[in-house]
Amino acid sequence: MSTGFPIYSKEIVSQINYAGYSLSLKWSRETQAFAERIASREPTLNPELLETLYTVLALSDQVAEALLALEQVQTPTYCNLTKKHLRDSYDRLQLYADLHRQHQQRRLQLKSVILLSDFGEELLSTPPTPEELQNLGTYGRSNLLRQTRLKQDYPQAQMLKCP
Repeated sequence: MSTGFPIYSKEIVSQINYAGYSLSLKWSRETQAFAERIASREPTLNPELLETLYTVLALSDQVAEALLALEQVQTPTYCNLTKKHLRDSYDRLQLYADLHRQHQQRRLQLKSVILLSDFGEELLSTPPTPEELQNLGTYGRSNLLRQTRLKQDYPQAQMLKCP
């Protein structure tokens, strides 16, 4: 029984995480060698061994494709979008920190903070510290209809929103 496992071309291997690919390839080859030893001792197991080898082959292929996809996700464009998102988040947090500082210095009164998403809204009677706001888990998406309604209900409000 000499079923070979595919070895991806150098172009594809150079695009993927070589350590992960080589580990997957090593396990596949070890499985093949082990299956050959079993087949030489017990030929009646050949159909099951062949099925097992095809499963290992499919899993190895999935590992290689997953590693390739991971490398493609970490492109310069993705990195730039992530940096922009982080910069925007930092800017929003700084703006809130300035408002909170003015509130503490009694130059501005923050009556309440409203957390809003498409899941609902939460009215906080005590403004959270910038650190507490930074640690909030955000879920859902912004809801344009709710934002419009809140702007009408609170015309003096300043809206800080996630992208």
